[in-house]
Amino acid sequence: MITTPQNLAHKEQKPSKLEGIKENSNFLREPLATQLLEDTTHFSEEAVQILKFHGSYQQDNRDNRVKGQEKDYQMMLRTRNPGGFIPPQLFLTLNRLSNEYGNDTLRVTTRQGFQLHGILKKNLKTVISSIIKSMGSTLGACGDLNRNVMSPPAPYKNSREYQYAKDYANRIADLLTPQTGAYYEIWLDGEKVISAEENPEVKAARQLNSNGTTFTNSEEPIYGTHYMPRKFKCAVTVPGDNSVDLYTQDVSLVVITNEAGELEGFNVLAGGGLGRTHRKEETFPCLAQEIGYVAKEDIYELIKAIVATQRDYGDRSNRRHARMKYLLHDWGLEKFKAKLEEYFGKSIAPFKPLPEWKYLDFLGWHEQGDGKLFLGISVENGRVKNEDSFQLKTALRKIVELFQLPMLLTPNHNIILYEIQPQQQQAIEQILAQHGVRKEKDIDPLVRYSMACPALPTCGLAIVESERALPGILGQIRLLLDKVGLEQEHPVIRMTGCPNGCARPYMAELGFVGSAPDAYQIWLGGSPNQTRLAKTYVDKLHINDLEAELESIFIYFKQQRQPDESFGDFCNRVGIEAIRQFVTNYQSSFSMNTDINNSTLTSINSENNNPAVTNVTETTPENKPEEKEVTTNQENDREMNLINTPVNTPVNYPVNPESTPSVTTSTASETQPVNTSVSGEVANTTTTPLPPVGQEASQPTPSNLSPEVAQPTPSSFGQEVSQPTPSNFSPEVGQPTPSSFGQEVSQPTPSNFSPEVGQPPSSSFGQEVSQPTPSNFSPEAGQPPSSSFGQEVSQPTPSNFSPEAGQPNPSNLSPEAGQPTLPEKPKDTSKMRHRVSVRDEIYTKLKEESKRQGKPVVQLATEAIAEYLEKIRNSESSPTADETNFKQE
Repeated sequence: MITTPQNLAHKEQKPSKLEGIKENSNFLREPLATQLLEDTTHFSEEAVQILKFHGSYQQDNRDNRVKGQEKDYQMMLRTRNPGGFIPPQLFLTLNRLSNEYGNDTLRVTTRQGFQLHGILKKNLKTVISSIIKSMGSTLGACGDLNRNVMSPPAPYKNSREYQYAKDYANRIADLLTPQTGAYYEIWLDGEKVISAEENPEVKAARQLNSNGTTFTNSEEPIYGTHYMPRKFKCAVTVPGDNSVDLYTQDVSLVVITNEAGELEGFNVLAGGGLGRTHRKEETFPCLAQEIGYVAKEDIYELIKAIVATQRDYGDRSNRRHARMKYLLHDWGLEKFKAKLEEYFGKSIAPFKPLPEWKYLDFLGWHEQGDGKLFLGISVENGRVKNEDSFQLKTALRKIVELFQLPMLLTPNHNIILYEIQPQQQQAIEQILAQHGVRKEKDIDPLVRYSMACPALPTCGLAIVESERALPGILGQIRLLLDKVGLEQEHPVIRMTGCPNGCARPYMAELGFVGSAPDAYQIWLGGSPNQTRLAKTYVDKLHINDLEAELESIFIYFKQQRQPDESFGDFCNRVGIEAIRQFVTNYQSSFSMNTDINNSTLTSINSENNNPAVTNVTETTPENKPEEKEVTTNQENDREMNLINTPVNTPVNYPVNPESTPSVTTSTASETQPVNTSVSGEVANTTTTPLPPVGQEASQPTPSNLSPEVAQPTPSSFGQEVSQPTPSNFSPEVGQPTPSSFGQEVSQPTPSNFSPEVGQPPSSSFGQEVSQPTPSNFSPEAGQPPSSSFGQEVSQPTPSNFSPEAGQPNPSNLSPEAGQPTLPEKPKDTSKMRHRVSVRDEIYTKLKEESKRQGKPVVQLATEAIAEYLEKIRNSESSPTADETNFKQE
């Protein structure tokens, strides 16, 4: 039996620097308190670490970084509200503070809290004190201690289980709340606001030193001077409801009641956690393990025992290895339970049987069970904002002001309004409709069940976009699913901008984890009810290669799935290696090659949503084989994305006309042309061809490249090249001549290829060539002969796949090439987007005119070109003169 806290980790290895910062902070006071009074824009690194315990992270807006200038420092502030409870006065205060001191948005977190972004250091005290005075708190929302305690957000009044879960989430949160006086000293000058009376059981349990779980005569009886080695997360739920992602928590409690509905005790799970580090194999996500069952009267001592075990034996020297999941993994379950029982003072009973878990989000209208209603509102990526006709932030403020309704934040970063009288339902629906907020039945399930972390531009750990990228990627995935005949499928998709896992991507059926600029690690095989870890499919996949990769996987899923099998269950059943093998062998019929830039693809959960558009890239080859560049006049040209939209038709793009265009560089070994998007999208890519799945990128093989210029040879035809010939380009500037301006450049046939350079002669340019069918494949090389070009290759049908392995049936393949038979699929050109190059000075003028007229650059350029082409048709004047006039306008 243990009688005093151990803190043994300090004796074995040198503690990390942060352990010294915590020890010297005087229980979370310094140097934060001193630096808060200084007239500076930011805190020191030491103060930043202590600031986290008070619920705030220091960040800088990377969108506003300017070389040679100080960073745009700002604070992110996070609330601590167990179970997601937000009283009406607190929401109205947060709404006001975000307008006055923040970035005009609120962010629902995946731990049922609110985040405010963009707060300056000089305003931080005003904001935190206002939150405290409105019955809120930020203490312990971040830092090395217990974070916000989660519980199912459903406010059922006729379910005692749900009421127990919410009650004990508050009790556990109170038990593990820091007791230091620093919070009120710093933010309220020592004034402690009146709050709800603390449960006497919780207060007594905190002071009881049973078996060395607490420190006597300490300002922090449970945490001590050094607090926890790392963050600590808890959740309380009911049998069958996995809305809290219970397997991802350090500690999860499951309410156990008797037949009369009375609380008897809790099942206990421990050791979950998802954070990891790329290329550090010693870091990994873990699922919580079953510890056992504890009676309700022992639950506080059990929680203290778990905290004490991690507090005293968790790794304090290596913060990557400091979460409790690593302690349990290193020790094993039996040793962990043995040490836990020493602190607990008794044996832990066996885990009680539970029903199957379900992942619930509680969107839409529901009865509370007491005659009142509650309403679940979808908040895409948790961002409460006003944007164009989507005015969710205003709608919520009006509803809360009018009806004084409390709300519950959900673990899926949505919002539940409750305590609604039935006669208020119609008025609430009208307010939401007037402000562009959709009903749950009108939301694509891909969006409904997805999650993304904020990532760029504010999160300091973000490697790549997440919240701003996911809406466009979901639009792409929806198009792919529809394309392959999986219209009704909606796998759970989650995305993070770094491997820390805040949006829990490792539990998703399809997870995206930022691994490099414009690239993601792909995880497959999580379960729809969030009870199984996904597995790594590929370590680094460039966003431009995403469609081709996912299309192959979706085809495999469609053809080899079992009845009613989900995408995640399918991936788990067949295994990652089988998926990789199929993708390697599969030849896609055609590549949609769609841009997935977040500023081009609008959210499919907004009222002004436009369908995602297919992008056909038209680039200019150099005539000189010895040059490595694949486009001409790279310094003077910018690529402009033009939408095939009728003239004078409004084009709805989330484009900032003032945004700076980006430049994408490319060499002979790279696949991306140098371009700058008119829409101002940040391309920021220097990309290489997609490697074999799971391998690092390598150079193109010589089989389909010309060794002189690294350009596709005629034998590789069927890939999207679409290179225009010199005949329709101005030799001075590399621009299309008037006769070809605005025309669609399609694929040349093999018969019009120049045998010397592998390019089509000018006389055949402009003819449309489609993909080859299997019948035109050469049995010797697996390539189509020139005489059969012009036919279209479509998707493979299930009949040409082996049912045993999910691989192409040899009877339908070319023996030498091993390619599947592909049925026809018509090409949909209604949503295509094309690129046209313009000189830099013209692009500059377009931007200026865009600002003057208040139109997106893409829309303005489309209208200008359309007007110019109409002028050509109606005039007998010289095209060259017209083009000259166009360039000067």
